[in-house]
Amino acid sequence: VSSCLGVVVGSTCWAYCSSGHHGVPRQYRCDGFQVTAIGSEISCIKGLGPHRMSPPEPQRIGRRLSGDCDADVAAAGLTATGIAHDCLGKSAGELCAVFCAAGYTLESGQAPAFYQCTA
Repeated sequence: VSSCLGVVVGSTCWAYCSSGHHGVPRQYRCDGFQVTAIGSEISCIKGLGPHRMSPPEPQRIGRRLSGDCDADVAAAGLTATGIAHDCLGKSAGELCAVFCAAGYTLESGQAPAFYQCTA
């Protein structure tokens, strides 16, 4: 799963493992007609592991969004300046990534936050 759909050329986005898989989120850059990994490519392994994302580890979930994520992004503060996400269009049980908008950067060693839509 990624936040790369519809990003502008030169922008960055995040890839992360879907439900039922685990792995480390990785950042990518849109270079025209392709998306290129910044550093290592993402690798997702089926099943739950020590760094599982489904069900998410509590410390990896910044907040649980209720019901349809589209209706809850403003209440969760995801419309604030400097914040980007791929929560729109997600439904109950799905994960979404929250990361820095273009022109902003994560602190060194930090990864995006993950939210989960709940019913």
